[in-house]
Amino acid sequence: MPSIVNVLVVGVSEGQHWPSHCSTSPRAELNVSLLSRDGSVHGGFPNIRVFQTDYSEASLAQACKGQDAIVSTMSALATMTQTKIINAAIVNGVKRYNPSDFGLNTSDMSSIAENLPALYQRLKPKKQILDYLEEKASQSPEFTWTAIGAAPLFGWTLKSGFLGTSVPNRTSTIIDSENEAYTTTTIPHIARAIVGVLQKPNLTANKYLLVTSFQTTQNQILDTAERVTGQKFEVTRVNAET
Repeated sequence: MPSIVNVLVVGVSEGQHWPSHCSTSPRAELNVSLLSRDGSVHGGFPNIRVFQTDYSEASLAQACKGQDAIVSTMSALATMTQTKIINAAIVNGVKRYNPSDFGLNTSDMSSIAENLPALYQRLKPKKQILDYLEEKASQSPEFTWTAIGAAPLFGWTLKSGFLGTSVPNRTSTIIDSENEAYTTTTIPHIARAIVGVLQKPNLTANKYLLVTSFQTTQNQILDTAERVTGQKFEVTRVNAET
């Protein structure tokens, strides 16, 4: 498979930094551009070309022309839009598609479906996109995909309180002993993984890969958050079995 140079990043909102991370990662050597909805505003990308789109076939064809790969960062709810982009990619000769599968391993969601049914319903569209990519790749051998699954995104968990500690609210829900270890992933780490995947297209074609950044505990996160903010958090302690 020829090398990948031109990369189109799709679905970036203002304040996100996926394109910058991808284009400035060490040894990236990628020509990164951005696909944006008509009328939307994206700041902070002065050296990155922006294609405006209304997701029509014509506007997607213009953006896909000359691209070697597409990296999607779209919401899980944008399933129909992603399928449009995948179809446009195939028609216009894009070699590789990376779906927005970051955050959790959605290649096998049996345990999530059993233990966290609400989260499963939210993530289900991501699995539908994976199935769609597998189908399209089997029909068009020149088209390939790579999905990158990860642990929960570190920055997002601190903002949302998903894993207990909410920095904006200065609260922390501690489950059990607070010293149980869990893994998490940072956006810069995922960006480096994306670059690595694109630099080795033959080895990574049509594969689901996993990347994690580090292990930590609720106690370590709470201690660090209080130290960095200089404030004590309101702590609630619960038992996982209750």
